[in-house]
Amino acid sequence: MIVRQLGYLGLAVRDTAAWQRLLVDRLGCQPAVGSSPERLRFRIDDRSHRIAIQASDAERIDYLGFEVADAAAHTELVERLRAAGHHVVAGTAEELADRQVLGLSHTVDPAGYRVEFYYGPTGDERPFVSALGIPGFVSGALGLGHVVIATPKYEQTLRFYQDQLGFRVSDHITTGGMEAIFLRCNPRHHTVALLRSAPDTEESEFHHFMLEVPDLDSVGRAHDDCVQAEVPISYSLGRHTNDRMVSFYLRTPSGFDIEFGTGGRLVDDATWDVDQYRSISFWGHRPLPTG
Repeated sequence: MIVRQLGYLGLAVRDTAAWQRLLVDRLGCQPAVGSSPERLRFRIDDRSHRIAIQASDAERIDYLGFEVADAAAHTELVERLRAAGHHVVAGTAEELADRQVLGLSHTVDPAGYRVEFYYGPTGDERPFVSALGIPGFVSGALGLGHVVIATPKYEQTLRFYQDQLGFRVSDHITTGGMEAIFLRCNPRHHTVALLRSAPDTEESEFHHFMLEVPDLDSVGRAHDDCVQAEVPISYSLGRHTNDRMVSFYLRTPSGFDIEFGTGGRLVDDATWDVDQYRSISFWGHRPLPTG
């Protein structure tokens, strides 16, 4: 698979202070060196940053950053996308400096999101330290986590990620009118999941991104901290059927969710079979009012 991981995520938000409190004080991320009140960056491992937040008068997903191995892989992917009719733009010097990478290009996926392809990320020699005492996040070669997108352009977006970016199907969930497909680019069960939007929906919707920690206690403490701080919990603690993750979902200041969990399933391509599930969770993940 030419794409190796979801390496970083960029958000534009109205309330950067609220995001700072959420990511650092409730979920245990670490502020990165070089952050400013207008441009926040957060670490979860030995990378310079994984999440970037830009102050804005609008709420949006600025970009998804997918990592490839090197310059040759970057060139190969750019050529593949252009041959398939996608408009690909080379990153500017300012964008490379901001993302702290050696090379970068970007396009727009059929769901409408800016997708960046990069190589040569920057590491941070200083150890990751969480103010909450979280020993670390499950990231590294598995990447930041995963993203879930609901889109009316379901088939086109699936073809983009599967045919152009080389993602593989892990499994499907069909239940209660919901149709979802889960895609991987490394052993993490899924890095991108797509939900089919309702027939009358015109715009795509960013449903959530996921952060994974190595132990259940870190999930439980984060859950309790969010409840005590009155952070809206959108789905209760539960365990998913397909990736086996124990998690809860919280509502961000921007209106979409973060899934915070542990125990995500890893895929061995040599033995993996694509399954279909009729329920989202073994237990829990009950929708809760978020005000």
